[in-house]
Amino acid sequence: MRAFIGPRHGPLILVALLAPVPGARGDDLPAPKKPAEECVVGALQFKSRAGAFTGTDVGQPGLARKYISGNPNSTERAVWGFDALPQSVTAPAGDTVPAKLTCSIFYMKKSPPGARVTVRVVSHTCPQVPDQLRAEWQWAGDKADAQKEQYDKAVAAYKDKKLDPGAEKPDAASWKAANELAEKYGYYEVTVPKVFDDAEATVDLPAGLFRNALKHKPEAHADGTPKRPLVSVYVKCETPGVLIGMTDADLYLHLPKPVPK
Repeated sequence: MRAFIGPRHGPLILVALLAPVPGARGDDLPAPKKPAEECVVGALQFKSRAGAFTGTDVGQPGLARKYISGNPNSTERAVWGFDALPQSVTAPAGDTVPAKLTCSIFYMKKSPPGARVTVRVVSHTCPQVPDQLRAEWQWAGDKADAQKEQYDKAVAAYKDKKLDPGAEKPDAASWKAANELAEKYGYYEVTVPKVFDDAEATVDLPAGLFRNALKHKPEAHADGTPKRPLVSVYVKCETPGVLIGMTDADLYLHLPKPVPK
């Protein structure tokens, strides 16, 4: 099958029956893993600029996973919302909360194995909305522009000190900076250069973000229900020519042991 994924095309349109190329997933896809009891699972939604997007069905019988298209210009996201969090996420060893991510990969063309993904994690204090012109989702709210500007300046200041809060494998000083930023702004983003088909990857998240989420009272609707989850995890696929598929249990937080006092 041939398909073009571009910034003007919204959700991927499948114009013919999908015929897997070598390396595409077949009907023997194993069932998604169920996380252990010591893990926290969120609720998965698929979102995009197009609005009513529920993920792409690649046409494999019995497949539980839905897919998002890979492209730097894609606005499609797999989004996990966590409505409840244990206090243990606020004070783990190393100030790190590990997230475990598993994807299945469907290749639209012959490609090297794996896919590049970007993981953005936000507290309810830093809501995100799709932009109508750009691929990147934007900070929302009355003070969003000022807060994003302050955040960007803070990141630049750290980088002037040779610290990189968004590094894939940060050193101790950079990780401390990542936690400080996440606790203040409720925002963290990291790129994982390669995730592989049905192989669990670990994405370390700063505990500071969870401290931000739990120390601020969420905005609520008139009936008292929260407007958004305490924490949301956005997954984007950056690699053209592939789709990555996920279901609820494919991303979860591994409950860390609190630091002994």
